[in-house]
Amino acid sequence: MRQLVPPLLVVGLMGLGYGALIFPLAALLEDGLVLCYLLSNGLVSSVIAWRQRIGWRTAMTIPLAFATIHLCWGLGFWASLPSTLFAGKIAPEDEWGLQRCRVRTSRVGIAAKEKKPSWTSGPTP
Repeated sequence: MRQLVPPLLVVGLMGLGYGALIFPLAALLEDGLVLCYLLSNGLVSSVIAWRQRIGWRTAMTIPLAFATIHLCWGLGFWASLPSTLFAGKIAPEDEWGLQRCRVRTSRVGIAAKEKKPSWTSGPTP
């Protein structure tokens, strides 16, 4: 559930921001959302700073770090959602219009089996 809060915050800010262009009440709701976020962010940041006994200059950066994390997490969620939902369902087409599937393989396991570890003295099994 807590993983959905940043995407909901981003959609709330964007939706209410665009809605404020048409409905004046949306601007008030957006201000309330921002105020609630700032208050909760400040409260949690001050509790962390107090428990960790860090200096006030460092403590002032914690809310900025939390806001950056939450906004980037929310924006990343919405940006990656289409590719996550349609992963593997939309394949590229070749010159005849046929869809091809690309298989991702890793050579790490093959290279590890072929290569003799440097710490062994005899042949590898």
